[in-house]
Amino acid sequence: MSLEEPDVLAKWKPFFEAVRDAARPLAEAKDPIAAGKLVAEVGRRCANCHEATKARIPLEQLAEPKPDQHLATQMIRHQWAATRMWEGLIAPSQDRWNEGARMLAEAPLTITAESSQLGIENDVAKVRLLARRALDPKTDRPQVYGELLATCAHCHATIRDR
Repeated sequence: MSLEEPDVLAKWKPFFEAVRDAARPLAEAKDPIAAGKLVAEVGRRCANCHEATKARIPLEQLAEPKPDQHLATQMIRHQWAATRMWEGLIAPSQDRWNEGARMLAEAPLTITAESSQLGIENDVAKVRLLARRALDPKTDRPQVYGELLATCAHCHATIRDR
């Protein structure tokens, strides 16, 4: 994995090395569930640098997708929420993090997903649990985000493999 930045200031080099070290196992992950947990550690390392250097990360204001009963729209809302949480993790931004977590905590999922028809009702409950846990300001954001991505990956793999 290459993250070489020869012109970076010497005081920033340890941060680049930390990101590279966290990205290495992610690049070698054998399945999306493991990758979900590992990507959050990369985000933690990004945030460490941003905090230490007092970097101001410009975050684009994206309108929240309107809710409806269509599965495609529901998945767009989930993606939007996960992206807000990622931004909250790496920027870091408590507002962005909470914005995404609130949406996921309340996100409607299809009746099929919430029923026992597909065997993913535990994933649905876990996403909501993790989203509510994420709203606690003392939560370990990377741990919660990694678990959230792993749960999403498990749910999507279960549906895909049916």
